Amino acid sequence: MGCPAVGMETFRLSPPPFPFNASLEHTRRLTASRCSPPTLGAMKTLARRLSAFAVALCFSVSVWSYDLTGQWDLKIENKSHHVVTALVIEFSNQGAQSCIAGNWTRVKVVSAVTEDAHFYPASDPLSYHLENGELTIGRNEICDGYLMLNGPFNGEAAQGEYYGLAIGGTWPLGFFTLSRRK
Repeated sequence: MGCPAVGMETFRLSPPPFPFNASLEHTRRLTASRCSPPTLGAMKTLARRLSAFAVALCFSVSVWSYDLTGQWDLKIENKSHHVVTALVIEFSNQGAQSCIAGNWTRVKVVSAVTEDAHFYPASDPLSYHLENGELTIGRNEICDGYLMLNGPFNGEAAQGEYYGLAIGGTWPLGFFTLSRRK
């Protein structure tokens, strides 16, 4: 079944990759709305995310002198701002493999507490990229199944969005906060 002649038939929406299983209701909404033009808010969100991601990918690491030593509290929230996963992490200096271009560095998970092991991949290899005050922490070794935390970083804390990223685009999963442990 094609879309009306607005050129939208080339877009395919699919549920997020494993371990995220879209509900039947969510799948119906995506299917029913796949021919509808995106809303202005959704377009702005996608543009902002893609712009931040493009900046992170296209430039080499800037020389910002942030002190990332020590341990950090990372809390990942669902869309209702309920904390589902809480981690204690350390930023390493060890390079990380990534399917995404750029200089990615390993994140070490010291401890993890989660209500849902499939919500955030705390047991998967994680890496980070910090440039121009923008921090991205992600699962980047599973190509086209990226899970990203992205937001402004001031040297002591960060907060932002948690989203999935694949060839088909991005989809919101929640939010995150990061703060230096006292």
